Amino acid sequence: MTRLIALFSAFVLAPVGNPPPAGGTLTWGQTAPMSWTQAQMQAVHIGHRIYLIGDRDALHVYDTSTNAWSTGTAPPENQFGPAVALRGKIYIVGGVTGRRVTSNCEAYDPSTDKWTSVASLPSARGAGGAAVLNGKIHLVGGRAYQGGTLVDVNDHLVYDPAANAWHADAPMPTSRDGLSLVAVPSSNTLYAVGGWNAQSMNPSNANEAYNAATKTWTKAAAIPTARFGAGSALVNGSIYIMGGSTNRVMYSVVEAYNVAAGAWSTLGGLPSARPYESAVAVNGTIFATGGDLCQASACYKTNKFWTLTP
Repeated sequence: MTRLIALFSAFVLAPVGNPPPAGGTLTWGQTAPMSWTQAQMQAVHIGHRIYLIGDRDALHVYDTSTNAWSTGTAPPENQFGPAVALRGKIYIVGGVTGRRVTSNCEAYDPSTDKWTSVASLPSARGAGGAAVLNGKIHLVGGRAYQGGTLVDVNDHLVYDPAANAWHADAPMPTSRDGLSLVAVPSSNTLYAVGGWNAQSMNPSNANEAYNAATKTWTKAAAIPTARFGAGSALVNGSIYIMGGSTNRVMYSVVEAYNVAAGAWSTLGGLPSARPYESAVAVNGTIFATGGDLCQASACYKTNKFWTLTP
């Protein structure tokens, strides 16, 4: 947990916040357990396999078709940052190595089990939100150095794999880190949801939409539960946000944003609170993993996915 604490704020264990509301209980399943436990893992999927990034010793792979686990080569320099899948490869863009943010970007090819360096970010940053839209990687927000101090930024950077180069795009209106960035290809839009403002030391309820056709940002309906480090996934036209925390409250609550209606609904909760959560959707099923499993006032590393088919 120390890698992300250095970027966000001091995390203090506290009672779980926002239990599932009455009448809104979700039915969760579980995958086969791993033979190890980990926390703060980034989940990315290619085809029927989900790749977990965040363990310095290995890349962990879950096969949704066989309900089985395997391992691959861990990222170089124990790099942990925003991760996406693009054209059959996994990209880590910036993030953290040790206790410092980095500009390094690495690509993993599952067919060779090897990592390759690609064009670096213009400057070091971590805890941003990343998503793929129209064959390009978008990285927004996060924390970057001003002098020797990490501050929240609203930068919007785009990676073109054909040119192996980054360029700046329209900045996000609200500076924040630990946000969820979700691409909605049907509307050619990105949604930047939640996050943390390190200057004010408050979680963010911002929901800002980027239109790739006009290269402009607009405000969308604010998420009901302000939080950072939440899992996110797009299923059936709705963006699901789950888990996460402030610096003192851990959440289990699951909320969904209907893109067409422009409105949020509270659906229930994860089986328990899970700060620093990560989620991914595969063929309409959400796999929630990543962060710590928190019950009462204690948190533990996890060894399985929770699954939900909305």
